[in-house]
Amino acid sequence: MMAYFSDASLPTESDLEEQEATPETYCPRELEYWELERLLESRGPPVVIEYLKNIGVVTLRECVVGKLRGDIESVVDLSSALSWNAFWSGTPPPNNARYSVDDWDAIGEFCMQMCQCCTNDPTVEHVKSVMINVLRLK
Repeated sequence: MMAYFSDASLPTESDLEEQEATPETYCPRELEYWELERLLESRGPPVVIEYLKNIGVVTLRECVVGKLRGDIESVVDLSSALSWNAFWSGTPPPNNARYSVDDWDAIGEFCMQMCQCCTNDPTVEHVKSVMINVLRLK
């Protein structure tokens, strides 16, 4: 016995054109999540903030687009806060700080890349804020 297939069930040419003309659209937030995932997969965070690889992109995005912070003293010890200030002013850091100049540089570079996943042309103040937000997660 032969099966019967109706021509009515076949897509018409206009149906195919309509399907091709409707590209998938994503909200900017989803695109930012994907960019952050790509960043984590392609290079990963520096060793000093390696814990970020175990934190979801939703939280990482919030570090970038959330509240701007400038209170480094609330997330690191006093000698590291002095090291932070020395890093940004270009003066020699204290010897007993938890974070070295190289650490601050690596954290800043990664946070800059995180910013670029979510915004165009981030400012230095924005990157500093993201650095603080990232350190707050530790």
